[in-house]
Amino acid sequence: MAHPAEVEVAVAAPPTLAEPLDELANVSENALGNPSSVLHEGLPVAGQVEVEGGLPTSVFAVVVALAHRPGVSRLHSLRFETPLAADGTFALEVPSGTRSVSLDLDSAVLGVPDEVEVRPDRSDVVLRAKAYAAVRGRVLSPPGAQGADRAWVYGSGVDDEWPASVQAEASGRFTLAYLPFGTPLSVWALGDHTFVRLELESLKRGEVREVELQLEPWKDLHGVVLDDGSAPIADAWVTVHETEFEYPLDRSVRTAADGRFRLEAVSPSANWIDVQASGYEHGSRRIQMPDSALAELRFVLGRLPRLSAPPPAAR
Repeated sequence: MAHPAEVEVAVAAPPTLAEPLDELANVSENALGNPSSVLHEGLPVAGQVEVEGGLPTSVFAVVVALAHRPGVSRLHSLRFETPLAADGTFALEVPSGTRSVSLDLDSAVLGVPDEVEVRPDRSDVVLRAKAYAAVRGRVLSPPGAQGADRAWVYGSGVDDEWPASVQAEASGRFTLAYLPFGTPLSVWALGDHTFVRLELESLKRGEVREVELQLEPWKDLHGVVLDDGSAPIADAWVTVHETEFEYPLDRSVRTAADGRFRLEAVSPSANWIDVQASGYEHGSRRIQMPDSALAELRFVLGRLPRLSAPPPAAR
């Protein structure tokens, strides 16, 4: 395998503050991200959040401001927050000497498509946001098992091409933000060989729905493949189709000499099973996990008719 050529990268020297601000002159580098270290005389930044269709009622949102200062990298911009008022207004202060302020919203159901950057000392800022819905709650592990902290939670509407996703915290808590409203939702969680799926009715605009997701262990599928005379069919291919995940997965096993098979740890997303054997008709069945794992699956395949050779042509 060819190795990539080494490339020498020149690292630029850090910028020098030509005319340091008075309030930054004696601030240590470790304090650059601490608002209390530099906020002596504040400059106001205020305005309104406008949402098409009106601001949803009982929405919690926080206006986040990043104060950018001359000669200081934006990596060290100071962060300020203020809750959004019920009427959609906000007001906060940034340090004197701030060159510009970037404004955004921290909310599960309100999103600003583009970051807004303004000069300080403004009281007429308008943030135009879009309304969504959200689902939050907790993922619960099966009794005696661990894994909720490793679970990924997904959610999508009927028309979504890709689901929203988030990894649950160690406590199992999660929030799926920016979900569509006015359409049924599917929410599912995937842990370490555990799975759960929940169908939700349409969420309202700005609604945050609380749910609990109880993970269930994946079950084994077992069964037998017979011919129409009840004789076992060996070496038949048994394939289970798992279609609910982001990437569909097919898994197959062969039947033993007694026609029996076992597919271990089949996800509850599996909904179809196919059986094929040379010289026999194709068999298939819709399944519903984990219920289909409770009993032995029985497949009976009829023999394909033998085609006789045509008689020789008369001379």
